[in-house]
Amino acid sequence: PFNHPLVPPRTPTPSPRAPAMARLLVPPLLLGRPIDGAPLSPPKEMHSTYKRTPNTRSISVLLSAPLVLVAGLIVLSFALFDTQWFSTIYTSAADVTAPTLTGQFAPVASDPTAQLPQSIKTVQTPQTPAEPRAPRAIPVTLLFDHEANNFGQSIFLTGTARRFGSNRLAYRIVDVDTRSPANNSWQTRANTPSQQFTSGGAIPKPCVLVTSRPKFAFQWKVANVPQCSLYLIKDEFCNTTSLAQEQVRVDFRQYDDDEKKGLNGGRGIYMPLGPRTDFYEAMLQSLADAAMDETPASGYKPMVAMPTQGVASPWHSFRELPPHLLPSSKRSLVLNAIFSRDTSVSRDTLATVLESHAMLEMTARSKIQIASKWSNDLSAGQMNPRQYLEALKHSVFTLTPSGHNPESYRLFEAVEAGSIPIIALDDFYTTHPCKDGLGMLKRSASQSIVWINDWSELPATLAKLLADPEKLDDMQRGLRVWYEAFMSNRVGSLEDALLADMRRGL
Repeated sequence: PFNHPLVPPRTPTPSPRAPAMARLLVPPLLLGRPIDGAPLSPPKEMHSTYKRTPNTRSISVLLSAPLVLVAGLIVLSFALFDTQWFSTIYTSAADVTAPTLTGQFAPVASDPTAQLPQSIKTVQTPQTPAEPRAPRAIPVTLLFDHEANNFGQSIFLTGTARRFGSNRLAYRIVDVDTRSPANNSWQTRANTPSQQFTSGGAIPKPCVLVTSRPKFAFQWKVANVPQCSLYLIKDEFCNTTSLAQEQVRVDFRQYDDDEKKGLNGGRGIYMPLGPRTDFYEAMLQSLADAAMDETPASGYKPMVAMPTQGVASPWHSFRELPPHLLPSSKRSLVLNAIFSRDTSVSRDTLATVLESHAMLEMTARSKIQIASKWSNDLSAGQMNPRQYLEALKHSVFTLTPSGHNPESYRLFEAVEAGSIPIIALDDFYTTHPCKDGLGMLKRSASQSIVWINDWSELPATLAKLLADPEKLDDMQRGLRVWYEAFMSNRVGSLEDALLADMRRGL
């Protein structure tokens, strides 16, 4: 009826305009106007003869008003109460940062603004929690008996015990002289003034007396440090029968005697020799020289900083061949044979084999230096420690004949240099007083060390091994993995025993 041709057009009276947000959200019905702005009821001045017809537009507006009202209220609630909801939906998880703790839940010690007024505090990025601190190592006192040389103490002096240990123990060294039980003075390696034992209380557990004179040392230990363990070194012929008669208890020992099960029963836990101190010093010097030579021709750059003696090994990784050690397939020497001929029958036999015609081709590409008499000094009639080290580093194999004992420092020095040891279980080995002295090594390193029954088998064994360079590299890697596991096991036995003894004394 509002656009009837008989009804003159009417200009609607303007009404106060609602705010913009209200016009968008509140239905037109509440404002008193339809969508086109005209009144919802016909004007009173409409002609009286005109029959009013139903207002269909008003009816539709009335029907749709509740729906529009509900929609408007929903939008209004979003606008007023959750303005961040939309941005949260479209923000990826990677962009969301954890809220900073404030108030009573904020960490006081680590918050640099904890003492500032609330008005000037800044938002702090949550800090990564500190890693748990490693337990402190328990100090162990090593009492070194007066010795002419310290090779028997090499496992401690070279840091081998610490390198393969679990960091549960920290070693300190003091010097003692057990030749007289009345001599109860001791002195640290730092050249401090001598100190006196006071009824065994000056040296707490755990402590270890390291000696090659078990009878005298045991008497001295009972008189001065009864709380300490006894570590026997240099017993190359396993002469422990007299110790049993004298009721001398040995807690740790060099040179295994597998027949008597030397791991227990008062005969002592077996500890390997490890490399000698002079060899270790040559290793340190070799690494220092390589670190100074950074020319491209050397192909070497140090992986770690130079360690201090007694802390870590310069050749620290045993699962991967370090860059300054060549793989077996790229070494220039087939083998090295560096020993004194008079030490044992086994060595004399090996020297004869090396001089045979069958070994001529092999020895032409090897380092052979055999002295007629044994010397404690490598440089006397043989070679200095650095030359000896270089021979091992460039040799695929190291011949390891028995000396006074089937176990020798050369075995461990070869492994340290990445050279595969060859050992003969010959008549000298089978008849030695230390019965099956290499039994533990033989069972654990059957595939990593070359074992032969006699030195006469050496030429044929070498020819077979050298025919497969790839297998040699695999043997070399396996040797280093075995060495790490074996040494860690033996040092772990030492640590376990000392800690158990300490707990018994608490």
